[in-house]
Amino acid sequence: MSRTFSYRRQEIVKESPAVEDLLHRWPALFEVTQIKEEFKRITTVQLETTFMANLDKYTGRLLSLFRTKGGAAGRKMGNLLDVLKQDETAERDVVIRCLVLPFSENGEDLIKDDPVLRLMK
Repeated sequence: MSRTFSYRRQEIVKESPAVEDLLHRWPALFEVTQIKEEFKRITTVQLETTFMANLDKYTGRLLSLFRTKGGAAGRKMGNLLDVLKQDETAERDVVIRCLVLPFSENGEDLIKDDPVLRLMK
């Protein structure tokens, strides 16, 4: 994949293909390992390690923010935060799920490998 990086980049930037076309033409770009490699290739930063370190760094502040939210998003976040009363080790999962709520994303569609999923149903 590193050999074709510049060609893929040029194709994507100039032609702006649809996601379906990208999936057909470059299926490896949709695999977790390849996404991490592409990110590292572009930024020279380890995606998952950096993300998790910063997530851990800001978890306390994010949880405080989520507890103050109101409206429909606040109610959904409240339900997720209740999981922490049952399982304190679920902080990362809960924070990530709360982060996607304001964007009207469904956490279950975005998070495939989730050990806490059974607690939230």
